[in-house]
Amino acid sequence: MTYQEKLTFDSDGYPQTYSVDNNGDGTYEETGYTEITKTVEGYLESVIGVEDSTGDQTWKTTFAYYKKGLLKTITNYSVVDGEFVLDSITTVVWYENPVNGPTGGIMVSYASDEEGNPLGEYETIDWTVTQKTHHYYSSPGEEFMRITESLEEVTLQ
Repeated sequence: MTYQEKLTFDSDGYPQTYSVDNNGDGTYEETGYTEITKTVEGYLESVIGVEDSTGDQTWKTTFAYYKKGLLKTITNYSVVDGEFVLDSITTVVWYENPVNGPTGGIMVSYASDEEGNPLGEYETIDWTVTQKTHHYYSSPGEEFMRITESLEEVTLQ
């Protein structure tokens, strides 16, 4: 083993403490705790990592949600000279089942810039009552693969 993390969680299931063994020798070189904030609806809004030995904030992750409470973005920051600096944004897109079948929807995600534009490969889905088509893009507008699935109902006798 070359690396391991140990996490504890509070009664709501949110991360509470963390320990990191950077070289796999069984000694945790980094230990810390998290500061959690929630939205008025009770959703996780942000998590800030705080180092035990110094009390310094070392990273931050924020979360945004669609109106139905589904995850919309995860934004990660590191700390540089005491300031939070953007590392990455993960944008989550939910595609609802158009006929409210046994699955409520499909989630896809991609790394994006501050405006939500994909930075690398990403997927979109066209979902109708009769078929589901997955479109795969290497960059905006450059589709490299498409998979279409028929959603025809099959009855066994």
